[in-house]
Amino acid sequence: MPNSLSNQITAGLMWTRDRLARGLVAVGVRPNHLTLVGLVWTIAAAGCLAVGLARADGSGDTPPPWFAGRANWWLWAAAGFIILAGAMDILDGAVARLGQLATETGAFLDSTLDRFSDIALFAGMAAGFAWRNNFTYTLLAVLAMGYAVLISYTRARAEDLIANCKVGYWERGERIAAILIAAAFYQVPAVLWQLATLPMLTALRRIVYTLRVTAHRARTGEDLSVTQVKPIGGGIYKLALWRYPRGTIAYDIVTGANILWIILAPIGGVSDPIRRWIVAIAG
Repeated sequence: MPNSLSNQITAGLMWTRDRLARGLVAVGVRPNHLTLVGLVWTIAAAGCLAVGLARADGSGDTPPPWFAGRANWWLWAAAGFIILAGAMDILDGAVARLGQLATETGAFLDSTLDRFSDIALFAGMAAGFAWRNNFTYTLLAVLAMGYAVLISYTRARAEDLIANCKVGYWERGERIAAILIAAAFYQVPAVLWQLATLPMLTALRRIVYTLRVTAHRARTGEDLSVTQVKPIGGGIYKLALWRYPRGTIAYDIVTGANILWIILAPIGGVSDPIRRWIVAIAG
């Protein structure tokens, strides 16, 4: 089976990551330092998202300047800070591993601050749209924040019961990458429709998966999360490309489709459809 594009990109990133991590270990940088710096960059990104989306002239809704001749530098700054935060998130684990500095408290801090980072980014988007009195996109940002936390919680709680619950497409890396692309292409409204809906399916899949694994273990004593960590299924389920793990061509196809939606979706964020629907229903 040919190497997937995601595998090739991952291999290049891992090589670069490890070289940088060895240099950081040599100068005495600790994993927790990188984790905390990553949180600072994320908060900066959240602030830039809030300001960029709140701009009264509506330039946060325009196409990128190479189409419209007009730039929203706050959103580009947000994208830059997200890249820096992502680099810290990648490097802290590598520094811990290569420098033999891994600790239980460090792993706990890293995971906990990831949740703070998730909340900060969605809070920044919610604040930007709330400033413009846009009910729809404020609500979508809140829903997306809830699903981000729920996806993490379901895995953490499931792994108190079974060995592994790392199933579902919308893990943290995919969500952060989606926000990064949306900020760079001025398509935050499009990504909010995406992240306020599709990640719910990842949370539900983890719930269903855990119930099935525990039921099977009760009958047979076998923990399928160990012997069959990424169950794809047969028959028609082979066509459900989002069920395949990272590093597969199916995963690359799903990722490409999600990226195309973010970049090309004709959603400006000026309208407020959910408010209109509520007003229409309420009469």
